[in-house]
Amino acid sequence: TTTRYLQQRGVQCITLDVGRTAFAHRASMGNAVAIVRQSMRNFDVIHAHQLAPTYLARRAKKDARNIVVSLHNYFEPVKSRAMHALANLSITVSQATVRKLRLRGRYVVVVNGIDPSFTQRHLGEFRLDMGGKPVVAFVGSLSRRKGADLALGALRYVLPEFPCTQLLMAGAGSLQPKLAMAIDRFGWTQNVVMLGRVRDIAGLFRMSDVVIIPSREDPSPLVIAEAMHAGKQIVASDVGGIPELIGRDGQWVLASPNASALGLRLVQLLEDPASKVRWQAYAAQRSQYLSAQRMAEETSAAYAAYLK
Repeated sequence: TTTRYLQQRGVQCITLDVGRTAFAHRASMGNAVAIVRQSMRNFDVIHAHQLAPTYLARRAKKDARNIVVSLHNYFEPVKSRAMHALANLSITVSQATVRKLRLRGRYVVVVNGIDPSFTQRHLGEFRLDMGGKPVVAFVGSLSRRKGADLALGALRYVLPEFPCTQLLMAGAGSLQPKLAMAIDRFGWTQNVVMLGRVRDIAGLFRMSDVVIIPSREDPSPLVIAEAMHAGKQIVASDVGGIPELIGRDGQWVLASPNASALGLRLVQLLEDPASKVRWQAYAAQRSQYLSAQRMAEETSAAYAAYLK
């Protein structure tokens, strides 16, 4: 999406599919280096998102001053720091990523955003009728890092106050069998729907009241921008780059990354209809910042400022 916006601003963007193939088949390494070297003669910027193409670009031209890398997370610090060392400029998704990786030197933070047309997609995947019941949506991998178990655990604090609450869990992952067992054990089969992988996220949000992001760690989850563009209330963990996405004036929706804190925050929102109006007004303003167009503008400005 960012590439499309850059192209609209007159930036010619060409994708080179090299790197992984070269490293998988060492015989093709020389060819890959040659391709990158030829490209670097014609392009103002080489922008890499993985270690392999970053290495190839630096090998192709050791004195290059136009290699940019995107560091999307901090879960592989050795690899990310190697990319940063090889590049002339690193673009990170959050200040949290900068802190976690302990970056020094030339970097800039460009917070994630999305195409606003996301909310207009109608894939028709969801035709469930919740009958006016409170609906909480979880979107992400069913993993410990994404806090899928915390989303389920939060129900223990919500159901006593709102016994008809529905939790819709979209995603797949290693915790799926354990979550299914817990749903049966607690007798929540009428309250929790495991949807598996979902394409129609916009459709899921249209039938939801609150989106829960219970991550234990997260550099910059796109689901926050998606929920804000959809005008949906959010309950999110106060970790990683999440507060940066939420923004300074929206911090009241954050909670500690544990089931009780997240559950009690959900109850507070569901008990206060006025909070929905207040949040929608804030989300409408904040979502203008969380856009792919702003990402493209900041990326283009970073090219100009750092690669003179």
